[in-house]
Amino acid sequence: MKLLVIRHGQSQANSSGVVAGSQIDSPLSEQGILDNMAVAEQLIGKKIDWIVSSPKTRAIDTAKQIQQLAFPNIEIQVNSDFSERNVGEASGMKLEDYYALEKSGAVIEGAEPPEEMFSRVERGLQELRSLAGNGLLVTHNGTYRMLKCVVDELPPEDFMRIQGLENGEIKELEI
Repeated sequence: MKLLVIRHGQSQANSSGVVAGSQIDSPLSEQGILDNMAVAEQLIGKKIDWIVSSPKTRAIDTAKQIQQLAFPNIEIQVNSDFSERNVGEASGMKLEDYYALEKSGAVIEGAEPPEEMFSRVERGLQELRSLAGNGLLVTHNGTYRMLKCVVDELPPEDFMRIQGLENGEIKELEI
């Protein structure tokens, strides 16, 4: 089964260079809206049977734009297993500081442990595998990286080493 994974369009938090995580429900920026239109144009004519989105506004709005322009007859399903990671006290932190902290292995107070995120994303993937046909998942950078760990059978702590997605980037996975 083929899964197209799309990172939401640029959010206001992204344009400000701060970490939103699951705690900040940052809306799309104007650039994010333009990103989504470009993504939708790339997807016109693709064989997609279902669309699943994270419950975060930036992801749902991305999914809605794509759906309206490329797949108007497909309903969007929302699955909280594909929400972004709870980054605890790092929420609102500058991105470069957050990534340095994560790569150092430091424990971030209140953050979702990688093992818990792995289990959550793995549960969501099992649900996707139960759907018929090819799908489209609109999610987040951290969630995509953890999804790659699940699909590639890597340990959860490796997710920070996985190459992430840019806003509006599309990756195809075989699930």
